[in-house]
Amino acid sequence: AGGEIDVLLCRHGQGFHRDVKAVARAFGEAGQQRRAFEHDPQRPRRKGLPRVVSVGRLDLNTEGLLLLTNDGALSRHLELPSTGWKRRYRVRVHGTVKQADLDSLKKGITIDGIKYGPVEAILERAQSASNTWLTVILREGKNREIRKIMEHFDLKVSRLIRLAYGPFLLGDLPEGAAKEVPHKVMREQIADFFKS
Repeated sequence: AGGEIDVLLCRHGQGFHRDVKAVARAFGEAGQQRRAFEHDPQRPRRKGLPRVVSVGRLDLNTEGLLLLTNDGALSRHLELPSTGWKRRYRVRVHGTVKQADLDSLKKGITIDGIKYGPVEAILERAQSASNTWLTVILREGKNREIRKIMEHFDLKVSRLIRLAYGPFLLGDLPEGAAKEVPHKVMREQIADFFKS
């Protein structure tokens, strides 16, 4: 709106996947911007749709909070661990969760040569072999990070929900809905970005 940077909070779910997939293509492998919403024969073409990029990514089997913006530089800035923003998830796993494994994540972990930073993992509910809920908090968002860490401990992720990204919360936002973040709030949260 009027040259301002816009940010939307969206709830990603099954019905929202097609648009999220298109948003995720907004920046290609080499970082070149492409049209975010490509024509899909399953739905009518929307003229004048703005270019948008996602902040981070959610894979096909992950649901929850997704931030969208019309500014690629802002998207990259918000993805950097240097912002200090935590990403909080609810994770349902199958398998036996060992507290010692969860505690070991506080120092970070290396899996298949990839170093993951410190992760906070909290057992949420009483454990059963078929369903255990965890809260997982991390500061970086490497590709399939939570799934790979859980797999390392012989746990299979059956549900993954992003609840928060920095100061932004999923709350009771309905699936497929979007809510604009006021410009004032963005300027307060990331004043350093707007000074540069």
